[in-house]
Amino acid sequence: MTRGRSRACNVPPFFSGSRRFQRHTSLLFCFLWAFFLASSEAAKSKDSLASAPPSVGYDLNICVVRGGACELDLRGVVMPRDTAEFKIAKEPQHGTLEGPDRIDRESVRYLYRNNGEKGIDADRVDFKIKTGPANAWGRVTARIIIEDRPSRLDVENEILNFGDCPIGRQGSLPLVIRNGGGGVLRRANYKCVFRRCGPGSSGVSWSFRADPSPLGGWN
Repeated sequence: MTRGRSRACNVPPFFSGSRRFQRHTSLLFCFLWAFFLASSEAAKSKDSLASAPPSVGYDLNICVVRGGACELDLRGVVMPRDTAEFKIAKEPQHGTLEGPDRIDRESVRYLYRNNGEKGIDADRVDFKIKTGPANAWGRVTARIIIEDRPSRLDVENEILNFGDCPIGRQGSLPLVIRNGGGGVLRRANYKCVFRRCGPGSSGVSWSFRADPSPLGGWN
C-alpha cells in the first residue's frame, strides 16, 4: 500500500503539460496580435500620407543682370496658424543661393547671385514646399532670365589738344572709344568739335559714325 502511494506521487500530473502549452499559446497569440496592430497602423499611416493633399505654392519668373544678383520671393498657400516650409530640391547651375530669410508665415526670400558666365541666358531653381503638417510636399520653380547690361559708348579723351599746328601740317592724337556697358555696341554716333586758338580763330565741327568692327562690335 505504501509502495503504490509512492508511485502515484512520482507520476507527473496529467494537466501540467497542457498548462505550459496554454501559457506558450497565449504568449504567441499576444505577439501575433501586437504585430497585426502595428502592421495595420503602418498601413493606415501610409494610406493617409498617400491621400494627403499636396502643398501648393507659386512659381516665380524673374530677370537678373549677368553677373548680378536678384531676390527670389517664394510664397505658398497656407491655412491659418500654419507656416510654409521651403527646401532646395535642385541647386542653380549658373549661380549660387543665399538664405532663406523669413518674410511672413507664407513667404521666404532667397538671394540668387549669377556667376557672369557668357553665353547663358537662363537658369532655374527647384524648391520643395510644405504648407502644413497634414499636407504632402509640393514643388515650386523659380525661372531666371539672364540679361546683359545695356551697351554704353564711352570716350576716354573728350578734349583733344593738338597744340600748335602750322598750316598745311597734320597733327594726330588717339581717340579711345570703348563699350562701358554690357553686350555688344553695334553702332555709335559721336560728334567732334575742333577749335583753333589765336586771332581770328574759328571752330569747325564734324561727326562720324562708328560701325561694328569685323568681330561684331565693341565688347
